[in-house]
Amino acid sequence: MDGKVIDYEKEVKESVQAEFNQFYGATVALDSISVYRKAYEINMKNTLYEYGFCGAVNFPKKIYRALYEERGNILNNLFNHLDEDFASVSTAKEVEETITDYCESMYGELMDDFDCKQRVLDGVHNEYELYELNLLQGTPEEVYSHSYETTVKTEIHDAIYEEHEFSDKVYKALCKDEGHILEDLYQTFIGDLDANLFSKEGRKRFVEDYCEEYHQDIMSEDTGMNMG
Repeated sequence: MDGKVIDYEKEVKESVQAEFNQFYGATVALDSISVYRKAYEINMKNTLYEYGFCGAVNFPKKIYRALYEERGNILNNLFNHLDEDFASVSTAKEVEETITDYCESMYGELMDDFDCKQRVLDGVHNEYELYELNLLQGTPEEVYSHSYETTVKTEIHDAIYEEHEFSDKVYKALCKDEGHILEDLYQTFIGDLDANLFSKEGRKRFVEDYCEEYHQDIMSEDTGMNMG
């Protein structure tokens, strides 16, 4: 599926901020006795908000990916998670552990898929940067002689890193080639007379066809949730 890459951290923090503002506004509008009775909820939500989403803890991207599923109810669901066990948090470390445990219990499979996707994106980008670095240390003649390879690898890099959101199965398949994803796709392309990288749909189809051919076991899996 095509579309803009989602900034999960930004979306989650904005959602929590709006939720906290709404909670605060509704609470201070109550009478003093009602506010007093909500002391535990107020304390826990303040702590979750301040330590969890205001810079005290830097969560991995997969945590934000999981919390993204609960936009509009993130703070409330985290509080309910604590309340079920009559638990409390008072430090940044306790908040980090609570949020991490919650996401792993609720969205473990989704986070595993997202972690694989991130590894693919980071891996392809790192491969491309290393290719550029090594090439640019050569002579102008050497750079010139690799112009076709550069064009192809740029198209592949951009298709995966910037242009398309693929299904979770595609990222899982590409993960199997971690460390040489870009090179494997390049070598496949130059050996395939029917491949097309010079249209948006062509680039997407090429990556998907590669996964179907070389990782059929993964592509035929019934994974349920689609990340793309």
